[in-house]
Amino acid sequence: RSSSKGPLIQRVESDPTIAEYHLVITTQKDGYNAGRSYIHRLETLPDADAWLKALTLQVKEAKNHAHELALNAQHGHNTVAFLRAKTLGVYESNAMQYCIAALIVFGFVIDMSEAQVLPADSTAAAQFYLIADVIITVLFTLELVINLFAKSNDHFRPFLSQWSNILDAGIV
Repeated sequence: RSSSKGPLIQRVESDPTIAEYHLVITTQKDGYNAGRSYIHRLETLPDADAWLKALTLQVKEAKNHAHELALNAQHGHNTVAFLRAKTLGVYESNAMQYCIAALIVFGFVIDMSEAQVLPADSTAAAQFYLIADVIITVLFTLELVINLFAKSNDHFRPFLSQWSNILDAGIV
């Protein structure tokens, strides 16, 4: 098994009577160990897999810890600033932006279907469109509040500096 960024498990087959696996760990070129490779010999593939899982978990935890330290260094130990930075990271993530885009498309489809159906007042269809409209409005309002909070530092300058945020606030 191999990975361009992570450890590599190689089976050594120089002697068919000996099964030996090597776990090759290469450090970052600009890191503490300056791109050195380390080889750890293992006798079985389950041992190699266990080492690989443990190392992968440790690397993930170290990256998360480094990210938390960077946020603390940038925002200090102010709980609100720290929470704002975490919220901004979530808000600007691809997953959140895809969800917002899907909500926009869903709202558009609901509005188009309502314009096609033109339900009479006090019917089940009218009730459905009313409930859907309220839910979509609440979700858009929640998205706007999250965006406002995430960009509320420096007297809302990050929020107000993007015309799309102002347009979003006006529409909601």
